[in-house]
Amino acid sequence: CPDHFVAAGKPTPAERSAAARLAEAAKDKQLYVLGPDLAARGFTPEQVTPGVKVVDYGGFVDLAVEYHHVQAWV
Repeated sequence: CPDHFVAAGKPTPAERSAAARLAEAAKDKQLYVLGPDLAARGFTPEQVTPGVKVVDYGGFVDLAVEYHHVQAWV
């Protein structure tokens, strides 16, 4: 299993499962993560599950304009 989303050490079964679910979802869906948010949490773009696209703030604004349904985590 890939060790994406693991900052250091060996991934736990839950981390492997989450990475596997993300990779599966990315096969037929567009998934994005905000690059500065990754960095703030100590992750690099290389640690992102394949198929998940890293965007900057400008890319996030472009996505918000392009798609009418935006998930807000408030």
